[in-house]
Amino acid sequence: MKRFKFIMTALFGLLVFATLGAIGTNIDIGAFVDAPILYIVDNLSDSFVSMATMTFSAAPLNWEDGNENMGGFRDYLYVIPISDITSEAELPANPTSDAEAVTLAGNHTLAAGKYFKKVYATPGTVGYTPENQGEIDGQSFKVKGSFLHPGSSDAVNALARFVNNGNFIIILVEEDGRRVQVGQKGHPARIKPAPNFGMAAADRKGFNFEFEADSYVAALRYNGEIPLSESDTEPAIS
Repeated sequence: MKRFKFIMTALFGLLVFATLGAIGTNIDIGAFVDAPILYIVDNLSDSFVSMATMTFSAAPLNWEDGNENMGGFRDYLYVIPISDITSEAELPANPTSDAEAVTLAGNHTLAAGKYFKKVYATPGTVGYTPENQGEIDGQSFKVKGSFLHPGSSDAVNALARFVNNGNFIIILVEEDGRRVQVGQKGHPARIKPAPNFGMAAADRKGFNFEFEADSYVAALRYNGEIPLSESDTEPAIS
């Protein structure tokens, strides 16, 4: 029985030791060997806390009188399969400002011959409604939205087929020009097309696309370049 307990304790210690190594923790091997359980208790929680916290800004959150604040989005958006991105822009590990805390740094690098697809959306149909999700100490955002492309062309019919089971990044453009990115590697945007061909002549015929993704940020900003073809690129926002 004692031997069994020793083996189980050793196996548990090795399992946690491997987990610590996988997340990049600096391990004191001597201290771990001498007292593995005590070492785990003393160091594991600190490791995870450092990964999940950020600096709280004490700067005042004001609203200037006269600021324009029109809701909604422009009548276009950008879509790309995550598999077409070889290196993605990421949130800074140690943001030094409020903007850095919610803005991806740099540009997405695309595979050769791959580009974002610019999609027209009927004005007033691009929606974005992030929701809080999770329990206390484990909260994040479920970002959701939708857009409508009118008609039933072969092109939109093919897009609906293609996005049915893929992983994507979507970039929306607010009325003031700021961008919102939905989806990242590891937390992709999933898209559900819902065609409606109408019944009466007055009905609006089109393909409605709903999307959602998990995110730490309610409105993830992307200010980098958006390549659309070999000769056409939406410039970065300075």
